[in-house]
Amino acid sequence: MNNRHYHLIDILKIMTLMAIAILHVNEFVFYTDIFPLGSTSPFWYMWSFYARVFTLGGQILVAIIFFLFGLSQKKKKSLLLIALFALLGQAVLAMVFRTFEWDIYAYLAVTSVLIAGLPFLYEKNRIVLIVSFIMLLIPTHFFQNMTGENELAVILTGKMSESNTGSWPMLPWFFLSTLFYQLGLYFRDNESVKSFHPREKWIWPMLAICCVPFFGAYYWVPIGPHFYQFVFNQCPHIFWANFLIFVFIMRLAFIESVRVKLAENKFAQWISGLYWVRHMGLVYLLSIIYLGIGMQFSETFRMYPKSFDLFFAALMPVCELSGRFLVFVVKYLKNERIS
Repeated sequence: MNNRHYHLIDILKIMTLMAIAILHVNEFVFYTDIFPLGSTSPFWYMWSFYARVFTLGGQILVAIIFFLFGLSQKKKKSLLLIALFALLGQAVLAMVFRTFEWDIYAYLAVTSVLIAGLPFLYEKNRIVLIVSFIMLLIPTHFFQNMTGENELAVILTGKMSESNTGSWPMLPWFFLSTLFYQLGLYFRDNESVKSFHPREKWIWPMLAICCVPFFGAYYWVPIGPHFYQFVFNQCPHIFWANFLIFVFIMRLAFIESVRVKLAENKFAQWISGLYWVRHMGLVYLLSIIYLGIGMQFSETFRMYPKSFDLFFAALMPVCELSGRFLVFVVKYLKNERIS
């Protein structure tokens, strides 16, 4: 099972990364909740409607990342190296913004260390699976009412103050990682997931019906400084109603007929070969650097909106090519050292 490739997950990953890149351009360059250039920057404006469908992009990627960690049963050493790389990403982010801010890189580092360091999290554990799901059913204000106005409160619960954004708080979002890590462990070498269980054939439609009234609640998210406050503090039923569609896509990836069909599709193979997918951590980090450069041209983009479109259009190709170049150089130097 763990040796198979799941192209549908790769497709979901690249679609999510595209949306994150679109929203990040505005967040980094203009840091405003409403895009200041409007339709005078038509290319970005057009794609912004797509990006809002994936407002939960961060949660989708975290779910995919830790699910795949569990599916491949990452060694503890690998998880610690990932944590080290995440700390490097946090350092780069701090240099770009010229200030330290608790963000997804710090979250990934701490979460990876805790999973690697605690046996009951690292190994298959049904209690951890159940507790993780229950924790994600508790409203965030419950945790925030337990803490004061300080930096620790931001890290633990995302509690807002005038001086911070509170992105990626550990409570309850640490349990999103443990939930999907455990699901990955349970899916590993489980042949029964290659087809829908008889109960799934009515559970998924029933869930879809229940979710319909709340679906799209994230669409009008502020796309600047208040993005995280909005996204991370919706009620649990709002979160799950919007998140379950992406969970279903991940589940669909394991259906054997879907997997085989996509394995034969050249476009799906091409997507899986992109470095945005194969070396997501590296290329994502390069995108942070690219956006940091763009921050220096904010006023230029305001005066010449079409130049912003060019900057935006080049983001993913430039980072893809840069990632390929760096990997090539590392492999070349490694081969030279061996020879």
